[in-house]
Amino acid sequence: MQSFILDNISLIVVILFVLMVLIVALLFLNITQTNNLREKYEFFMKGKTGQSIEAALGQCMDEVARVERDYQQLKRYTKDVIETKADHGLYKHYMKRYDAFEGMGGELSFVLVLLDENNDGYLLNSVQGRDSAHMYSKNIENGVCRQRLAPEEEQALKETLDYWKEKGKE
Repeated sequence: MQSFILDNISLIVVILFVLMVLIVALLFLNITQTNNLREKYEFFMKGKTGQSIEAALGQCMDEVARVERDYQQLKRYTKDVIETKADHGLYKHYMKRYDAFEGMGGELSFVLVLLDENNDGYLLNSVQGRDSAHMYSKNIENGVCRQRLAPEEEQALKETLDYWKEKGKE
């Protein structure tokens, strides 16, 4: 065995030298990574102790919980406001123009129907004559008017209800 070592001493020295160079390179890489990690740690810990970091994390958790409560409250408020406006908004509308008197052209008279989600609202009728104009307002409840309607008003109300029913808005 001694003769093997003596015969291959130069090869063994080369292998040991390569291993030493590899170990030194790995040592420098390890030192560089440790320094980078130390810089990050020092930046994170600047002016802080372990207790102050724990307190900061606790404050962050409290802030997250407060934001979550505020978000849920805002979500409920928004939902309530939107539902209230949708239920009470007169978004269903229809206008029918017509000639109120024979011999009058241009369909200057009109019936305007304004309803909410529950088909409650108003029917406005503007009758235009040669020398005068009159406007009438009638209440609509659940798609029905308790007052007597003119034929144009009946037709406008029916067309409004049919149109919005067809659109799937009821």
